[in-house]
Parts: sequence; structure tokens; C-alpha cells
Amino acid sequence: MSTKTWRNKVTSQHWCILAVFLFLGLHLGYINTPFVNLEWVYRQGAQFFLTGDIIALEHYFNNQANPLTYSYLVSLLVSSSGIDQFAIYRLPALFGGTLLLLVLVRYRNPWLVLVVALNPLIWIYSGRAYSELLAVGLMLVAYEMQRHRVVGGFVGVLSGAVKYHTLPILMLNAGLNWLSLIWKNGFRFWNNHYFRSIAIALTGFLIFLLIYQQLFDVWIVPSGYKSLLEPSILNWINNFFSYGFYLGGMFFLTIPAFLNLTDSKSKILILGLSIVLALSNVNLGEMDFGSFEQLLGSEVILIIKAIGFGNFLLCCHVFWKDEESRILLLTILGYIVLLSFTRPAQRYLIFVIPFWAMLIYLRLEIHLVVQVGYVLILCVLNLFTTLYQVQNARASSE
Repeated sequence: MSTKTWRNKVTSQHWCILAVFLFLGLHLGYINTPFVNLEWVYRQGAQFFLTGDIIALEHYFNNQANPLTYSYLVSLLVSSSGIDQFAIYRLPALFGGTLLLLVLVRYRNPWLVLVVALNPLIWIYSGRAYSELLAVGLMLVAYEMQRHRVVGGFVGVLSGAVKYHTLPILMLNAGLNWLSLIWKNGFRFWNNHYFRSIAIALTGFLIFLLIYQQLFDVWIVPSGYKSLLEPSILNWINNFFSYGFYLGGMFFLTIPAFLNLTDSKSKILILGLSIVLALSNVNLGEMDFGSFEQLLGSEVILIIKAIGFGNFLLCCHVFWKDEESRILLLTILGYIVLLSFTRPAQRYLIFVIPFWAMLIYLRLEIHLVVQVGYVLILCVLNLFTTLYQVQNARASSE
């Protein structure tokens, strides 16, 4: 490695770390504002561990399907610090968001760190008392430590104990890598590190579920949350389209890479299919645009849906052609396929956002002007959502 190349890598890593500290500092600036939406539910769970109040536990299970792990960790923070403020309930989520970015620092790409940090879902939920970001931070650590099967398996189980959604991703990825490895070896050496990692994670998670049922008489989720959408191929297509357009729409920085005449017939066909699906798309859960809903309007949202899903399909095509990206792409698609059978919610994409961003920066060349413009747009969007959240929090408090 030349001295110049080494210096460039060190400089890139410094910029990555600076981006992480900015992310952390800006969130700490407003983290102690009052709760919004269902953040209070996690406080109810924590109060059960702190006071033994059964009514608080009932409130939690009536309003939340996630395990009590996040609330338990918060209760440890409250009991050890003696502080019972809004910020203390959000600190584990902010820790998870920061941990996620620190793992991405190893790729030494400041734009990758910025794009993930400023993604609206990552930004919003890193500053709220929800379990998603803590789970995704732990999940990415487990993903990077798959070869260290015991430690990686334990971290994977912990991430799944915080939010179940991490386990399908980790299991899909490890399973696909295992199948690929034994295929290349003529179905020999099946007992490799991927297989052992899967066995450790599944065993650990089953132990967690048994303990959870013993303590709280809940198997996986409370009975009130076990009903799914009516099984229907139309519902599945609708939900798959929703996740696809949302993911492709959030990462609209890839659109300029496809604005050329290469394979124009396929692109026109994809756009036509996207328009048809966009016109028939309905929200069967929480696939809305939050505080941007009224600002954007129905016409703009329709355009975002059509172009976003087209962008999603074109990115899938590029990633599929690259052998090194194929398994990670299949992991993401497999996760979205499973999600599409249940009630959809845009926040569930939090678990694939870092992987999608990694694929983009590993396999697509994004012009510097596009990257700068994209980051500036995300800054404006996040400023709007942050101010909106703080305003709502103060209003609800009053």
C-alpha cells in the first residue's frame, strides 16, 4: 500500500468518525423533549420492572407486541442513575444508532456513514424511545462477527430479544452463505462456521422465548397481536410494492445512475409496471409519509411511489449481476417477502437500510454532486422532522 493510499484511508476514517460524533451530538441536543406517539408504552414496561406494577405491564402488552427487553434495559439505567427523565428512555435507541454508524466506519467511506445517519427513518428513531435502532445496531455487530460464532451468535440473539425482526435477516444471510459455501465444495464441509453460528443463534433464541413465556405467560407476542392480514396474493403484492417504493424512494440518489439510453425498453417496461402498481396501491398498515403527508400531497406521493419502485427494481438488477452482492440482495428481498405477509410498517425497513446503502456504495458509482445534493436534501428533511417532533412533544406535554 502506497503512503498516499494509506493517508487517504486514514483521512476517510477521520471524516467517518466526525460524522458519528455529529450524529450523536445533534441528537443529544433534543433528546430530553417529551414523548410523542407510543414512546410512553416503553416507559410503562420499565415501570413494571422498577415498581412491580402489574397494571403497567398490562398497558405495555395491550399497546406493544415487542418483547420487554428494551424496557428492562431502560429500567436498569433508571435504577442505576436515579434519573427518570425522557432522555433516559431514549438513550438505548441513540446508543444503537451510534453503534450502527461505528460499525460502518470500518468501510472507510464517509458518504456511506452520512447517507445511513441522515436517512429519515434512522435519524427519527435514533431520537425516540423505540426498540428498533438498538436492535439494528446489535444486528450489524452480529453480521460483521459471523465468523466468531459464539460472540456473534450471542449478539445476534440479544438483537432478536430486543426486536424479533433482526433474526430473519441474520438467519437468511447466514443460511444463504452456508448453502453457497457447501455448493462450491460439492456439499462437503457442511459443518462450517455459518452452520454453527445458525445453530447457536437459534438455540439461544429458543431459550429466550421459553424464559419469556415462563416469566410473562407470552409466547412470542401477546395474543392480541397474533392475527395477520387476510392471506391474499393481492395483499402480498400490494405490501411488497409498498416496501419496494419506500426503499427505492428513500435512496433516490441512485436514480441519476439509470438516466441513460442503455436498455431503454426494459426501463420503460419497469416504469409502466410501477405506475400501474402505484395507482392500485393502498396503505394496509403504516406505509405513510408521517409529517410529510400533507406537505407532499397525493399527486407527489403517487410520483414517488412509481419512480421509487422503478428505482428499487433497477437497483436489484444491478446488484444481482454482481456475484459478491447477490447473497446480501437475496437476504434483503427475502426479508421484505416475509414482511409483506404481515401488516406493513415503514419503520421495519430500518433493518435493511444499512445493507442497501452498503450495496449502493459498493456496486454503483455516484457522482460527487449527486451525493452532496442528496445529503443536503436529507439535512433539510431531518431538520423539518426534528422540529415537528419537538413541537408535537411540547404540545402534547402542555
